[in-house]
Amino acid sequence: MLIAALTALNINTSAQMYYTANGTEIIENNGKSWVQKKLPPSVITFADNSGQTELKTDISSLIEKDTMSIAGLQPEINSLADFKMNLDKQKIISQLYSGQVFNTTGFLKINNIMKPVATQYFLRAAGDYENGFTISVIIHFVPMDFNIKIAGETENNPLLLRIDDGVVNEI
Repeated sequence: MLIAALTALNINTSAQMYYTANGTEIIENNGKSWVQKKLPPSVITFADNSGQTELKTDISSLIEKDTMSIAGLQPEINSLADFKMNLDKQKIISQLYSGQVFNTTGFLKINNIMKPVATQYFLRAAGDYENGFTISVIIHFVPMDFNIKIAGETENNPLLLRIDDGVVNEI
């Protein structure tokens, strides 16, 4: 299943470690309440030597398809959300036990457009720190910044992409 997900997401297999996060969803505010839309599992790449963390997930089910366009005149939308951030390798162990949510900036690429985005993350030890950790990330973005429109939205409001409990088996 993981190999199929990696192939489907067209991931470079020379990276060091791959993991999945089954809890992936988009959260939007429809003006009355918060709405959660489940997404396929995310794939996490953790480069143990640099601390670079990359999360990839397919958001094609959310993107509005322009039914008015003539075939071939509208460029194909790249609906892979590719997010990168760096974790400070020196701080990971203390962050695992702090119980805090950390704010940072990462880079989100959707539809071949890359932009810095505000991000929150939480790390939790998986037993002893040698056994790895889980990572949960909330990525704040505006779909219009990436030239996409989310189906069913009347306005282009900011969205939250939430990836929960992605397991990283080693530090």
